[in-house]
Amino acid sequence: MDELERIEKYLNDHDVYPEYVDSDILDAKKIMVQINHGDWKHEHLYCNVLMDRLGYINCGESTTEEDGSDCYSALHYYERKGGRTNGRETTENNRVRRGGTK
Repeated sequence: MDELERIEKYLNDHDVYPEYVDSDILDAKKIMVQINHGDWKHEHLYCNVLMDRLGYINCGESTTEEDGSDCYSALHYYERKGGRTNGRETTENNRVRRGGTK
C-alpha cells in the first residue's frame, strides 16, 4: 500500500470520505484532499486533525463550492511535517478515488 492509499484508508476508517487524495502536480511535497459538501467541523476540521495524526500539516485550503450553509466543498493541501517529500510522482492515473478504486 502506497502513502496515498494509506491516507485514504485512514480517513475512511475514521468516517471521513474524500472525493480523492492525490499528490499536488505543482509541488510533489504536498498532498491534496478534496472533500465535497462536507460540514466545516465534522469533515473539514476533522480531516485536518486526522492528517496531523499521520504527520502532515495543513498548508492551505481552496473552497471549490459553497452555498451559505455549514457545508461546502474544498481542496485541502497538506505537507509532511519537516518538509519531507512523499517520494511519489503525480499523474492523473495515480489519483485514488473514493471507494478504493483507481
